[in-house]
Amino acid sequence: MKNLLLLSLSCFSFFNLSAQHEWAPIGAKWYNKLIYFSSSNIGVNIYESVGDTLINGHNCKIITRQDDACIGFGNIVYMYSDSNQVFFQNPNNEEFTLLYDFNVQAGGSWDYTNVVETDTIIFNGFPLKRMMVYYGTQNTQMDTIVEKFGSIQRMFPFVNPICDGTYNTDLRCYEDPDLGVISFVNYACDFTPINEINAAKIKIFPTLFTNTISIDYEYDSCMKIFSLAGQNHFQQNLSEGKNELNLSHLENGIYFIQLFDNKGHPLIVKKLVKIE
Repeated sequence: MKNLLLLSLSCFSFFNLSAQHEWAPIGAKWYNKLIYFSSSNIGVNIYESVGDTLINGHNCKIITRQDDACIGFGNIVYMYSDSNQVFFQNPNNEEFTLLYDFNVQAGGSWDYTNVVETDTIIFNGFPLKRMMVYYGTQNTQMDTIVEKFGSIQRMFPFVNPICDGTYNTDLRCYEDPDLGVISFVNYACDFTPINEINAAKIKIFPTLFTNTISIDYEYDSCMKIFSLAGQNHFQQNLSEGKNELNLSHLENGIYFIQLFDNKGHPLIVKKLVKIE
């Protein structure tokens, strides 16, 4: 990935980008490197576009992630694109904030982002606009932003990652149904340390349910269930092995279930659908 940052922008041919690319089509995934404050392990934080919803007249994409990673936005983020700009909802004030503006040319800026140079790069046959940028007034933090998937450092590059917890760093991979898979690393996109691999052993079924679901995991854990709007509707501690949960009190609709280990570290996020 560092090679992508350091490559000369003049190495690529320029194209006339007349078509705008859809931001976060359902199924899109970002694989970000995850650093643990209290451990030398290196994990992965997966953002995924899982659905659509309407907020304040905006057709938003619902983006889930496994770990909040010191950002404080929770595990569901709402984003929308319009006129080649990408916005996200800040849950602290429920206002939408401009995240990326792919209309800006070299010498221009938006909010905290100063664009130094732009060109076009081709991924899997798709020409995408690329911007070399600096953040803030001191121009001390450099980044590369690419149309379709954004920053190659972090989804929210302006957030200070220094904290007493986990935080995101470099983008390992991006994939979506149109573009395919783009990898910036020479190992698996979802490579995880031992304590994260255990998440693959979790069984949650059925995900399309009427009243009850089962969660099977070999360790003690806890779970929370969120609505599409991020409201916490249910939480419970779970014992090792198989747990049966009665969710008949929930209204029909789409939810997200998140599991945590017994130390509060997030393990997995899955979509649930309650029907009659």
